[in-house]
Amino acid sequence: MARKFLILVLLVSISLSGVTLVKADGPDTGYKWNGHLGKFDFKFYNLIDNHQQMRWLKIGALQGYIYIQFTGEYVDGIPVAKRADCTNPALDCRVGWEVIGVPVNGAKLVQKGPRLWDLSQASLPADPEFLHFQWEGAPYKPCRLNIGAQYNGYLFKRTAVTTFYWLGGNSEKELGRLVAQGVDLHSNIYGVWTGSDGGDGEEHDDEGCGEHESGA
Repeated sequence: MARKFLILVLLVSISLSGVTLVKADGPDTGYKWNGHLGKFDFKFYNLIDNHQQMRWLKIGALQGYIYIQFTGEYVDGIPVAKRADCTNPALDCRVGWEVIGVPVNGAKLVQKGPRLWDLSQASLPADPEFLHFQWEGAPYKPCRLNIGAQYNGYLFKRTAVTTFYWLGGNSEKELGRLVAQGVDLHSNIYGVWTGSDGGDGEEHDDEGCGEHESGA
């Protein structure tokens, strides 16, 4: 399986070698959200769909973008961003991360807050730069995930297109973290997770089953 995973990653790299990367310098630039139009029509059928735009490649991988909303605030001159429902036309969502995703089956949820996934029994192993798992399909909201249950989805390599201070989706509970331009090594994989807060494994109020999604 490890060899199969590495071959798929190599094929993704080759297939994207001619793709122009998104460039963004801050809250007033970058590729704007425009829904799931054209080739970028892949859907997870859960809450991440309101801030992702991805396409399915014939080699079995995903390529696309995860969007963020700049708040207008700054920390030490660095723009602050959070997760948002980009289907809201009143919001000006921009690309925060470029994403490559490879399919993973059997990821087990071992903790909700922060959310951590165990890939030791999954069909594909973790890779040094593929560090963030996103489940596909039900449940729609992350608070409905069940600890100990296994889910299928995609393992992401995320590349931040600019530097920003990330609050995730729940600024009242999250401490935030600095996201530097380049490959984002923050992980939600059990045994790899860095332990920093904000953005990837934040806690959520299961009782209220809030609207925040922590898949990105």
